[in-house]
Amino acid sequence: MPILTGRNHCLQHPAHALRAYGAGVFVAALLKQKASLLQLLSEHFAAHGYPMPGELGRAYRLAAVLELRMARFYAGLARRFAAEPEAAALFQELSEEEEEHSRLMQLCRYTVMLSPSIHFVPRLQDVDIKAMLRRLRHLQREVPELSLDQALRLTVELERSEINTIFDMLLQQARGEATEPFAAALQQAGDHAKSVPLRVDRLRRRQAA
Repeated sequence: MPILTGRNHCLQHPAHALRAYGAGVFVAALLKQKASLLQLLSEHFAAHGYPMPGELGRAYRLAAVLELRMARFYAGLARRFAAEPEAAALFQELSEEEEEHSRLMQLCRYTVMLSPSIHFVPRLQDVDIKAMLRRLRHLQREVPELSLDQALRLTVELERSEINTIFDMLLQQARGEATEPFAAALQQAGDHAKSVPLRVDRLRRRQAA
């Protein structure tokens, strides 16, 4: 997902920014010129917001944790392959994008509304969720031992996994004025399940040339 800076969005869409996020976020965006809009919103809601309670709120918090674990894995790979500038740059980009995904799930946690259309509520107790968290913890520990080829294969595998399905389904359930700019940016860039394998393939071709 292209990272939306708060300043750019507020200057380009002032009416939407003021209506959806309030004057406090609008002013903060103008002052903190390089901050992403999701960073500003995370700070704002952490200080002033009320998250959705119960299982639905916990589902969005769980999705945020999964995305953050992905971000940490990619950050580890960026450090691991620092001597390979193109690979390190790709992993750093993916880490920053996953951090934004995590912040987006947190935003959804504060803005999602109960409705009959909500039907997908993943739980920490789910066997598949526990397996995902265990695997991500294991992969983080394995980073120092991975070859670049292994790291790239794991990257494609993770981006095609159920983690992205969970993210996509939860985002669709929380679509509204607050989340719409980010959903639109995701749609324009292409979801990670499709776009990341293409980015990995381009890296492989450049390295083979």
